[in-house]
Amino acid sequence: MKAVSIPSFGQRICVKPPYFAFTRLTVDQQTVSGEFVPEQPLGFSRGPITTAEAGRHLAILGSCAAALAQPEPTYYLATKARYHRFGSSATISAATPLQATAEVLEQSRRAVTAHATLASGAPFAHLSVGYQVLSAATFERLFEGYRTDENPQPGKSPYTCAPVMTFTANDGQSLTAVASLTAGQCAGHFPHYPVWPVAIIGYYSEHVIERLFHHIVGQKAEYAIQACTVSAERLVSAADYLSFRAICTYASRQSARFTFSCEVYRGDERVAVFEVNLRAYL
Repeated sequence: MKAVSIPSFGQRICVKPPYFAFTRLTVDQQTVSGEFVPEQPLGFSRGPITTAEAGRHLAILGSCAAALAQPEPTYYLATKARYHRFGSSATISAATPLQATAEVLEQSRRAVTAHATLASGAPFAHLSVGYQVLSAATFERLFEGYRTDENPQPGKSPYTCAPVMTFTANDGQSLTAVASLTAGQCAGHFPHYPVWPVAIIGYYSEHVIERLFHHIVGQKAEYAIQACTVSAERLVSAADYLSFRAICTYASRQSARFTFSCEVYRGDERVAVFEVNLRAYL
């Protein structure tokens, strides 16, 4: 395996630190591998990493694998993803470096499909992800209105912070919250174009689902997300407020299995949907 330059790959995929948080990258033929330390607060989620953060790093690594065939700066917009946790990770410390590998399954000028595996010695999670591919010129033309000269370089990664949200409605089986971001809260993700990263939308969705789960079971119980599907339909400016509407679609205390859906809206326009299956520890 050959060690490769992290800044070089960051330039290729238009993503930089702190969003690009791998500390090591290697390439073996068409497979890219990397290592990172989880940083997002876990809340009541069991395991070494939140599902949203796992998706963030694995999706970045998948775009690095796509960049092996495309050295020019290119934007990879994750539009569809499916995450599955298949191994035990309960004993892994949150401060333990995790390993990831990714490779491309299908690639064209406009789309890429990749898959990636997450491990701590032994693999314990898998992500398949589809991207819309845009050249730098096309992206800059389409999202010219999002551009800003501000390019924040925070001393501390904003991805170590828990979400700040305003909860607005709770009817027992559903919960709604709103939130927006600053340019600094998405630093490194498409520099000069502060937009909501899909993984951060996912993290906020997890936060709303967690609160609704606690309301339904009547206690602040721990849980583990076993599977998650993502559909990202729009790229949204970080300055836009998003509304997160979570609903419980299945609940069984006996089996400790719960299913939630979280739809994300900008005004009346839906921008993303997250479906989550979790196991409760009651």
